[in-house]
Amino acid sequence: MSHHQQEMELRMRMLSTPLEGEKSVTPNFVHNENHQELILPRDDSAKGDFKFMLKSMTPTFLAVSLSYVVETINLLFLGSVPDNKYLIAGVGFATTWVDTIGMATVYGFNGALDTLCSQAFGKGKYERLAIYLQRAYLINTIIFIPNIISYLTAEYYFDVFGVHDKAVGEAQSYLYGASLGALLAFYNDATRKFLYAQKQFNHV
Repeated sequence: MSHHQQEMELRMRMLSTPLEGEKSVTPNFVHNENHQELILPRDDSAKGDFKFMLKSMTPTFLAVSLSYVVETINLLFLGSVPDNKYLIAGVGFATTWVDTIGMATVYGFNGALDTLCSQAFGKGKYERLAIYLQRAYLINTIIFIPNIISYLTAEYYFDVFGVHDKAVGEAQSYLYGASLGALLAFYNDATRKFLYAQKQFNHV
């Protein structure tokens, strides 16, 4: 049986009513070595759905959990420092600065990839997928430039808001370190959304 005939048979099976005692199937999009889209049956029973959800959510769960490691380490470190209110205040100001000035802006722009890449993948326009990712990298790089400037000069803005000098010093030291990995964090978020749109959960 040819490849085309196999694909047509699978499509007909999924469109037809399942026989008595036969497990229902739902489309599962995969690609062969020639980048051709195939629709294969997937076990639609409760057990099959549970396995599919578990397999899909585990890498995502680990990725999201690891994204909170930095904040967890901050809390553990600050909790071990006795009576250093300026250090605690500085880290708090710096973390808020990173989340609001940097991450919130980039995550907002990268959110467009959820829709654009999903549509391109569903239509089989794989070149368009790559173009969207490249444009996201370019936008992330452009956004990174004013962000890195704000990270390195944040002490001047904190002074305007009347933050204590010692807390400002601690916050600026934290932002120096945060600036080193900011661009990679931006790229990682875009790449993760790019892979999610293609149902690739095991690479994040």
